[in-house]
Amino acid sequence: MNATRYLVISFCCLLLNACSSTSKNADATAPWQSVKLDVVRFDNTGKLTSDSDLEAVRQKIASSPQTVVVFMHGWHGSAADNDGSVQRFKQALYQVSERSYRKSGRRLTGVYLTWNAHHLPGFAEYPMYYFTQARADAVADGDGIATAIKTLAKAARTHPGEHFIVAGHSFGGRILGHVVGNHPELLQNVDLWLLANAADSAAECEKTIKAVDANPYRRGRLPKLVWVTSAHDPMTGFAFKIANLSDAPGWDKKLQSDSIRIEKPSPEHPRYSADVTHLSNATGKYVHNLIVTNGLKGHSDVWGEPMIQIVNYYLLH
Repeated sequence: MNATRYLVISFCCLLLNACSSTSKNADATAPWQSVKLDVVRFDNTGKLTSDSDLEAVRQKIASSPQTVVVFMHGWHGSAADNDGSVQRFKQALYQVSERSYRKSGRRLTGVYLTWNAHHLPGFAEYPMYYFTQARADAVADGDGIATAIKTLAKAARTHPGEHFIVAGHSFGGRILGHVVGNHPELLQNVDLWLLANAADSAAECEKTIKAVDANPYRRGRLPKLVWVTSAHDPMTGFAFKIANLSDAPGWDKKLQSDSIRIEKPSPEHPRYSADVTHLSNATGKYVHNLIVTNGLKGHSDVWGEPMIQIVNYYLLH
């Protein structure tokens, strides 16, 4: 590897440590801390570490109607209670449940997919970027994730009328992008497959798009596979490009299907609004690749209100 690229990517990662996954100062008494996540784990080859864990989650989902959100974290993430990805996911589930589910007696279930996203503690992990990226690809090539999603989606479909959502962030978005590229038939039982600030190459994105377009399914609504990238994300916009000599999917102008500007509520407009500009049809019928010019912040802004609004947009159309 070129020494200059190595130093640049390490320096970028250090500068962006504020976006790391660990959060030690979260309020332990916050109401969203009561949210319980079902965790499914994978080893370095992408195999399930425990069939019984998946079976327990399958039985829970099959037992009663519920909307299910399956989420895979990115680099540095874990399933620890103090992990930033865990906490932000819990906060979003709690917020949506309180707003739209609990009052009507409906259930919202979060399933957290975790993998070995780091080897070394603290800053020592940053120079291991390329090794972690290779491990993420090995996880994606295994059969465990596809099996888990297929199993859980089938369980959810025993109770029609709810939604089944799959989402991934950063390297988690890279992994799930490769999984759906290898198994495009999974989209048939998924309402939305969302890849947020995915740390992947535009070339891999194109492969996935071609695989999905070659396996048509009954749509019923807007495209099911959606890349969402913040225009304010230096990790995918700068560091990834330096490290890999390639644009991430959201930054490749040939593949951008739409540009979105999300506006916060105001006295004149009491709800969030989205100004959508169609850019091209390069992604085909079943895929959108969005660049969010306003509304999303940095790399880890995955489960804030703007992203929730994007999810709702795709589920309700």
